[in-house]
Amino acid sequence: MGQMVSAEFELKISTINHIVRKYHFLHDTILIHEFSNGKCGARADIALRSNNLLYAFEVKSAKDSLRRLDKQIEIYKSYFDHVVIVADEIHINNAAEICKMNEVTLLRYQKRRITTEIKGRTKRIPNSFIERYMISERENIKNNGNSARIILNKIINKKYHQNIELTARAFERKEITREELLYLNPHFANREERKKLSEIRENKWNLFAQDITNRQTNHLQLDY
Repeated sequence: MGQMVSAEFELKISTINHIVRKYHFLHDTILIHEFSNGKCGARADIALRSNNLLYAFEVKSAKDSLRRLDKQIEIYKSYFDHVVIVADEIHINNAAEICKMNEVTLLRYQKRRITTEIKGRTKRIPNSFIERYMISERENIKNNGNSARIILNKIINKKYHQNIELTARAFERKEITREELLYLNPHFANREERKKLSEIRENKWNLFAQDITNRQTNHLQLDY
């Protein structure tokens, strides 16, 4: 990455550093950057699965608006067991009203430091909701006999398998790098892999073209 980093990205870095310092790393702990959950219709800036619970973290930098926050919280509360809003201090008074009303956690972001403003409630997503809105019918049939929560965890493990090692590394160091945050988003990782593959193919083609050119040159030299 270049030297210029957005306020939102810095806030995400600080949020994950807060997570890895506050939470205990368990066998099922996994961090995901920009997580779309089932038919949610909203993408959590950061998601954490730990102790069989799903947490959504929505960050609001100084440049963001709280205009959609009510609606975002309403959606997240259906699809996550616990919702956390991380707001720059400039938003804290307005965010506090919204978070109190919705019984969700509010964290204050001030000079790269995060502190707890409001503690929200944890409310487990019912298995019936997970089965209907968060996993496909095909997955239900394939995993017949398992609870919807277990099936969902299997899907997350499979889809975000590359995040497991990155998560463990961040918890061990109690810190995450900017590059690691990017790679916690599988869409970014896939783009990077496609880019690398394209570069490899292009290099191979260039080598092949150079080889052909060299052969033609040598052939011409032999004719003389």
